[in-house]
Amino acid sequence: MKFKIESTRWLTATLCACSLQAHAACPPQSVPSRPDSRYELVAKSAGGEVRDKITGLIWQRCAVGMAWTGEDCVGTPVGHTWLQALQSASQSPSSVVPGATRWRLPSDSELLSLVERACTHPAINSRWFPSTPPNWFWSSSPGGRQSEDAWYADFGDGDGYSGFKDDIAFVRLVRSGS
Repeated sequence: MKFKIESTRWLTATLCACSLQAHAACPPQSVPSRPDSRYELVAKSAGGEVRDKITGLIWQRCAVGMAWTGEDCVGTPVGHTWLQALQSASQSPSSVVPGATRWRLPSDSELLSLVERACTHPAINSRWFPSTPPNWFWSSSPGGRQSEDAWYADFGDGDGYSGFKDDIAFVRLVRSGS
């Protein structure tokens, strides 16, 4: 599915407004597709990094612009164009874990591996990734049929889409396991 957003200003307002809405809970008796047992804290990361035991990837718990307090992600996520998201990832500080690989923007399949199918708004495991805005997050993958498109995951509905690289979306960084 391809979305054509005519106004980046409209999208920015939508992202900001949605991120302030209360997050919906997962339905009672739902069977999680990404259960708590799938993730673990990364040693020496002060709790701000999570390893996915299935993929081996290590994720920042908070969206770029937010900070880990030891219990939650606080602050305001920063919206980026796709090029800004790639630049933000390449300029991000290294992990606090000595010898760790550098942070990067995840591929579309890596980003979609975080989607919790049992939940919406946000469609992610909120215990391990608290305060995730139920909005678009960029992947590093160019996408669609046109060169001006790239893939993103929508953590509102849990699906992946192709959008214009000039659209605004959030960023969650990943690194290879070490």
